[in-house]
Amino acid sequence: YHILLSAVYIIILSLVIGKILPILCLATFLTIPLALKAVAVSRRNFDKIEALLPANASTIGLHSIIGALLCAGFLLDKIFRIG
Repeated sequence: YHILLSAVYIIILSLVIGKILPILCLATFLTIPLALKAVAVSRRNFDKIEALLPANASTIGLHSIIGALLCAGFLLDKIFRIG
């Protein structure tokens, strides 16, 4: 879980550096505090199903927010022709 969550940010950064994603997609890094919270909860409660539910909810939220920010990055890049 932790490796895959970290990989999301590494891949986005790599794709921006490689000019495959627009620079505005780096706005996804604003979600790092939410990701760190999910990681902390999952580490603390990996063996307690009920206590792990907030980490699951955070992961769902992260998925939605990162997807929306990636879409916004593409859209704003096309509108303003940045980069």
